[in-house]
Amino acid sequence: KSIIDENDLILVMESTHAGLISMMDITSLRKVKLLTAFREDGGKAYNIPDPHGHGDDMYLEVFSEIYRNVKIVAKQFWSIY
Repeated sequence: KSIIDENDLILVMESTHAGLISMMDITSLRKVKLLTAFREDGGKAYNIPDPHGHGDDMYLEVFSEIYRNVKIVAKQFWSIY
């Protein structure tokens, strides 16, 4: 069983990541979501940029964005249970 098969939800930072995963397994499309797709304000999901090659400020900005969105996802999923 692949890692794709073993998971119900696959969170990605960029839509290109979703495309790469779907090339590995077309049925994964229903499982793959942008990390920002769970926004509390109902706004449109957006890509979180890869900070590779940028300065420390960019890494901190991206880390904060990931952290904030993971907290939103966790809050939504914990409320289900």
